[in-house]
Amino acid sequence: MTRLSRIAAFLASPATADSCTSCHHFDRAPDRIEDAMPGLSALASAQASTFDGNGLCRFHDRIINGRGRCAAFVDQPSSNAALRLA
Repeated sequence: MTRLSRIAAFLASPATADSCTSCHHFDRAPDRIEDAMPGLSALASAQASTFDGNGLCRFHDRIINGRGRCAAFVDQPSSNAALRLA
């Protein structure tokens, strides 16, 4: 498997239950992403389809795709997960 095909397979795979999308630090709310990145709305919008599945890691202060997981992962209670991913 070539490097490019491994990257394509990774990007096509869905996020798992223990990925960044279920982490306490992951924030998918478009308005908070735009607040964290001044000028983003001049180029695009955090509500655009290109941000599908992406979000802001408040621990690392980065936009991430949500499929990975790092050592800073903190599981969030399921009641907060629905609010933060909406």
